[in-house]
Amino acid sequence: MLFTDRHEAALALGRRLDHLRLDEPVVAGLEPDGIPIARDVAAVLDAPVVPLAVTPDRRLLPLFDGRTVVVVGESLTPVATARSACRVARGAGATSIVLAVPAASFVFAELAACDADAVVVVELRPWFRSIDEVYGAAPAGPDRSSDPAAFAATGR
Repeated sequence: MLFTDRHEAALALGRRLDHLRLDEPVVAGLEPDGIPIARDVAAVLDAPVVPLAVTPDRRLLPLFDGRTVVVVGESLTPVATARSACRVARGAGATSIVLAVPAASFVFAELAACDADAVVVVELRPWFRSIDEVYGAAPAGPDRSSDPAAFAATGR
């Protein structure tokens, strides 16, 4: 276990990203599992946060246009999903893409770098077999954080 829970992982990731001194980034949480992590990362960076699906979303055009987008995923996000999200952000006008996950394999980081300008990982290892190697505690109950109404209620 690397982190006691996703909140601890997100705070560690946010601190790592904060060292990059990004200029007015937008944090995009990969739906559905990256959203809780993205919220905590956005709080550390004092940045807006939006949910991001790998299908193009015209509503993102004004928000991403000309900005750095930090695409945040779960530790075991499939590399194809991460790369697709980076392409969606670039297509929506992002000038710079940072892909960020709390933990990943070397192969994930190498392949994800094909579509991201930077890949930020707190814990990089040769491989992970399961999510249990990353987090000590599973989220309690169903996570409704990908609900658009829940996002609207946060004011971020």
